[in-house]
Amino acid sequence: MITRTLLLLNSCLLVLSFGKSFLFSQQNIYTNQNIEETSFSTISPPAFCNGTLGENIFTDGDFGSGAANVLPNDVNGYAPGFTYQASPPPNDGFYTITNNTSTWGSFAAAAWINIGDNSPDPEGYMMVINASFDPGIFYKKTVDNLCENTFYQFSADVISLLNLNSNEIKPNLDFLIDGVVQYSTGAVPNNTQWNNYGFTFTSDPGTTSLTLSIRNNAPGGLGNDLAIDNIEFRACGPEIDASVAGSFFCAGQPATINAAVFGTQYPNPYFQWQISTDNGTTWNDLIGENDNSLFVNNPVAGDLYRTLVANSAGTIGNSKCRVISNEVEMLQSPDEFIRYDTLCQGLELQIGNSIYNSTGMYVDSLIASNGCDSNVITFLEIVPDLGITADLEITPPGCPGESNGSIIISNIQNGSGTYTFSINGEPAQTNPIIENLSQGSYAINIMDTYQCETTLDATLVDPLAVQINLGEDVTIKLGGSHEVQVQSNLPIESFIWLETEGLNCSTDCLNPTLSPFETTTYALIARDENDCSAIDSITIFVDKTRNVFIPNAFSPNSDGYNDYFTIYGGIDVEEVVSFQVFNRWGDVIFSNKNFQPNNDLIGWDGFFKGKNVNNGVYIFTAEILFKDGLKERFSGDVTVTE
Repeated sequence: MITRTLLLLNSCLLVLSFGKSFLFSQQNIYTNQNIEETSFSTISPPAFCNGTLGENIFTDGDFGSGAANVLPNDVNGYAPGFTYQASPPPNDGFYTITNNTSTWGSFAAAAWINIGDNSPDPEGYMMVINASFDPGIFYKKTVDNLCENTFYQFSADVISLLNLNSNEIKPNLDFLIDGVVQYSTGAVPNNTQWNNYGFTFTSDPGTTSLTLSIRNNAPGGLGNDLAIDNIEFRACGPEIDASVAGSFFCAGQPATINAAVFGTQYPNPYFQWQISTDNGTTWNDLIGENDNSLFVNNPVAGDLYRTLVANSAGTIGNSKCRVISNEVEMLQSPDEFIRYDTLCQGLELQIGNSIYNSTGMYVDSLIASNGCDSNVITFLEIVPDLGITADLEITPPGCPGESNGSIIISNIQNGSGTYTFSINGEPAQTNPIIENLSQGSYAINIMDTYQCETTLDATLVDPLAVQINLGEDVTIKLGGSHEVQVQSNLPIESFIWLETEGLNCSTDCLNPTLSPFETTTYALIARDENDCSAIDSITIFVDKTRNVFIPNAFSPNSDGYNDYFTIYGGIDVEEVVSFQVFNRWGDVIFSNKNFQPNNDLIGWDGFFKGKNVNNGVYIFTAEILFKDGLKERFSGDVTVTE
């Protein structure tokens, strides 16, 4: 804890908050630490009563409420080990009863979270204790007139006042009975929330008085600041569920209230039924009503009933030894119902076996669903059917097959009140806009408040579907091409080719030339002015037959015919990478590289070193690159003749 002014020493500040009482069904944190020997016959692990609780024996456990931020004095002396201080914040070993710490200025704001007591009452009080270095008792209460062999619950709400990320010492509390520790909370987390701690135990035979206390158990030093609220000490019994058969009772007829007992705490439970005629402010015993059911001969609407339950007739009169069931309110079924109906001319109203179709007042004697007799008084008005009219604004689907059409109903005339709309018998809606419609015929029903209605017909038609055609699939030679002529029944506003390899114009032309080196399927997505789309495809098959011709003889005699030896190829040939001719001894007598085929003048003219070679057979090799990237080697012989 940080150094504080106003004569506060480096100590541990503890806050106990006693606001309005609450019943918690389960504890947030339980740590079974420092449990000493006890004189009680049964002590459960730290847990809450899972049955029905009695009244809080600590009637002042919430410390009441008041407008003053701090009580001027503590007349009850809640903390016998500490001294009361009316000027906050309290010093070491002192405590304060307050309803809010946020008004204490920078002292509290710098070290603590700001809180009020744990109740909806903004003026509910709580106790603030500045814990000393040694353990000290800050709440102590002696309870007399208890019952032996009775199950009890002792609990309290606790909150650490340390800031969320504080590393100071966390609060730690002991719960004691007759000075013996029964339960320890362990470290109370800095989570800015109230945590409920407690335990249950069974009193020993002969036990009629106990002293219960809560003690600071954390060591002194920095931190150990906390608040405690809603200290409770209650009897715990089995779960009691009181209920009346049916939701209502009939006028002049009796009713029975039953109390179901779930649990084994009371092997032979004893009951005492009570009644309240002032909405639960006071309760009076019903003499002689000590069974698990109560027969009420003449119920009165608004009366409340409950039952006290104890483990014997001898303890039912002791408020510290019994539990209290839930309250049951007597609700009388009304013996007269008045209803007002207005219907459109031509409609009928059925009540029981009666049918009415004209304006008037009608009385029917019926048996309600709860079995009670009742009169139904009906005031019926029949209004004329003037013939409802309306305008329909139809928006067809945006594209064929879509479901985004709509019908807007407007300018409704000759009806009354609010209108509902339904389409093709579907559930009615109040929105005059009917959406998500596909192509089709629809019947629009319009009904007003008095069920006058009309039906209008509407038809939604899909727009003309855009269609495209890329033509039939074709086969081309390797290196060849095909020009696509796209045909469409509607103007095309935008398009995209899904395959671009081999397109001569990327994707920005509608009628491209396709020159693939592999068999390829080209798909085109086209959109019309409505952004509706169509797709078609064409497959270009590529014939990869290699078209290369190399002669096997030539006559270099300058007669203008067959004077050169060269390589001939089709459109599939990209270039001749290399071409060489060898004599019989393996000497290279002609060589050329990287030239186009089909050109005689760049072939071999039959000369070597300026002279005609002798007639005979010569060897050649050639490497040819095709347009699909394939290189292929050719070799053979050629004969030189006259």
